[in-house]
Amino acid sequence: MSLATAAVYRNNIVVAYIKAKDFENAIEVASLALRCHRAFQVNILSQDSCKNDASDITLDHYMLQSDMCERSEKQGARTMYTYESGIRLPPSVTDTAIIAPILIFNAALAFHLFAERQYEAPSSRVRLLEKAKRMYELAFRAQQCTDENMLFEFAILNNVAVIEHKIGDKAEANKYFEYLLSVLMMFVDQGCHLRLRHLQGFLLNIPPLIKAAKAA
Repeated sequence: MSLATAAVYRNNIVVAYIKAKDFENAIEVASLALRCHRAFQVNILSQDSCKNDASDITLDHYMLQSDMCERSEKQGARTMYTYESGIRLPPSVTDTAIIAPILIFNAALAFHLFAERQYEAPSSRVRLLEKAKRMYELAFRAQQCTDENMLFEFAILNNVAVIEHKIGDKAEANKYFEYLLSVLMMFVDQGCHLRLRHLQGFLLNIPPLIKAAKAA
């Protein structure tokens, strides 16, 4: 089994664990997948463009193929919207420019959701949230063509903003949310219905002052 195939296989196990809310096992398997990522990181850095001979499909394509609709319905009782769905990859994917950011995103998501369960250990919760934030930022930087991955970026920035809010930096969180609201309005103007379908819970995160400013 090649490193890329092993990484994809483990990535999809991580997604299954996330869906089952078994975040500890998701983190463990994600760590194994990230070891594969480190092994082919040199190949990623040596590529000259976001596309190679293997694929011209974007990260957003794989997000839209994933089962993400159920999340918005299940978060109805929450006060903030977190993008909770892991991203599956077909076993045939070998493009490291696709695999790396998705591996890192799913690992970040596992840490993020595990942190949300640490009600009795505030210090552990903050530590896990900060680790998730760093990994989201790494996933963002691992992209090679940011203009084509707007949904992927939206998910990362939303979840980073949620983390900032929960660790107490509400001003920084609001900066992210204000930017994301402008992106959401662009999706509306462009008629990006598939993207909007997967982001319908985001308005929970818009502070009232930002809503009022945009409505003015």
